Amino acid sequence: MGLTFVVVQSKAAAKTGSMRYQWQIMRSLGLRDEEIKQFADPKHWLGYFPALAYQDLTSMGVKVISLYY
Repeated sequence: MGLTFVVVQSKAAAKTGSMRYQWQIMRSLGLRDEEIKQFADPKHWLGYFPALAYQDLTSMGVKVISLYY
């Protein structure tokens, strides 16, 4: 049981990394400051990420109904 805790703890530490703020994480993903500012609007999230999810899924060969994208 102790091993499980250590593994989970190290996974959490790896996900956190050295970046503390969401802005830093988004910069590390290649977004420019102008693009990041748009995420202050919750509706922008809904328009931005579904398109990326669609691209990722189709690149893996998953059949996606593109009616909503």
